[in-house]
Amino acid sequence: MTGSFFTAFNILRVKGDFTLSDNFTGANDFEIREKIIDAAKRLMIADGIMIITIDDIVKEAGVTEEIFKKYFNDKNELLFELINIRFGIVSDDVLNMPLREKIKYFNLELMKQVELADVETCRQWIVHQFTAENKTCETDMKHIKNLIESSIANGELRDDTPVDELVRFATNAIYGLVFYWAVAGKEFEPLYHIEAVSDFIVNAMIPYMTNNFKQEG
Repeated sequence: MTGSFFTAFNILRVKGDFTLSDNFTGANDFEIREKIIDAAKRLMIADGIMIITIDDIVKEAGVTEEIFKKYFNDKNELLFELINIRFGIVSDDVLNMPLREKIKYFNLELMKQVELADVETCRQWIVHQFTAENKTCETDMKHIKNLIESSIANGELRDDTPVDELVRFATNAIYGLVFYWAVAGKEFEPLYHIEAVSDFIVNAMIPYMTNNFKQEG
């Protein structure tokens, strides 16, 4: 799983006057990059995406803007990694699962990672969808499309399956659950409801299943 959005994090804003020499002695690129990301997380929770600047982030992280630019071209690139709901490349093991299993596995693992984030981070992610290029949705739709196309390739779904239509349907269902969590707050547990959402998505694919797999299901 790629990216750092899903790492559980302390939402309390930590302030300090640390410097690069004080805190990065012997630090490798991964540690420095993660320190920048963690600083952006704290600021995002405290102040919101729209307010924070690169200057705010580098001061919070205790690095220079030159160091920041070594890892991220701009604030949007950092925020995309920070709040992006994505898996990276879906492994061949997942693509080779039966249709029902891989849809449920994909959704379950996705929602596990969503729940690792604070609901406030989820709300900031939703704001970001309306204020920046929507790469997150494109990435998630690509992964779901891969899942469906792999089921066509192995004969579970018919060749005339409306892939794009089902991708939009599945994405709407998953994002709807995340959006409801942002609205309902911490009392709502998206992980508890993801299996029902997965069944909802799979049921929409039943008309396009080949007879043999429809009978097995």
